[in-house]
Amino acid sequence: MCSDLFTLIAAGTSSHTPAPLNPKNVYGKSRARFEAIKSSIPQWRDLPIKDLADWTNSELKWKPAPRNEMVDLKEMSAAQIERIEATLRPYTGESDVRSNSGFLGKSEKLLPLLEKDDAIVKQLGLTHQDLAIPILKIRALLERFANQMLVDPYAATYRALILELINQAKPKEAKKVYDSFYDLAYLDFRFYSRKFRASILRTRGTQYSPFGDGVENSSQFIITNLENGKSLVGGFLVADLIERYGFYEGMKSGYRLDPRQILSVFDFLEPSSK
Repeated sequence: MCSDLFTLIAAGTSSHTPAPLNPKNVYGKSRARFEAIKSSIPQWRDLPIKDLADWTNSELKWKPAPRNEMVDLKEMSAAQIERIEATLRPYTGESDVRSNSGFLGKSEKLLPLLEKDDAIVKQLGLTHQDLAIPILKIRALLERFANQMLVDPYAATYRALILELINQAKPKEAKKVYDSFYDLAYLDFRFYSRKFRASILRTRGTQYSPFGDGVENSSQFIITNLENGKSLVGGFLVADLIERYGFYEGMKSGYRLDPRQILSVFDFLEPSSK
């Protein structure tokens, strides 16, 4: 049996029997983990949840960002942009705002990136809000039905490994696994009559918006349109940044959400008349 959990999942096994893990093999880039987890799809659960398209914002306890809170980054000075870019780049120290993987590549410039993505979205006939809101509504739905979400059995494997290492008097290895631990849970629902599955991965700590707007979120997601097989893998915080700034992360960022990829998953979106 394979000793690497994510290799096991990527192999397409339909069994949810946890595999024995080697602590040296459970680390790696988060993106690779999400892609591996995405390939393991349990049977669809038809829950008595009305179509997400039929929920009002008040029912979801969600509201879009007020237009007057959206900052036009193009109006900032060069010095202000440089400070933001420094915050967006990969950072290996301890910070609640900066990210180890970075929101922006080491040599990427923010304004040209925003202009390029804005042109793509306009070519699609959509707005940044059109693309962000489905993800944000899914986040609200997951919070609304948190008690009905299924916890992926592989999360129990991590817990068992942590306990095993503690029992073996290996606190350093146990801490490494604990720090990389993810709680995995998923929910099945319909969105514009299409079957969707959203998996939420709750990570340790909190990630704050690098734009200093007070927005924060540490959860990652896998959203799959089960009708066409298209998936999105990323962080819910990115959806907030798309809604507010049209920022999808840098081209070299592991958590970038490409506008065209978002549209392929939410294929019910139509050109905006705005």
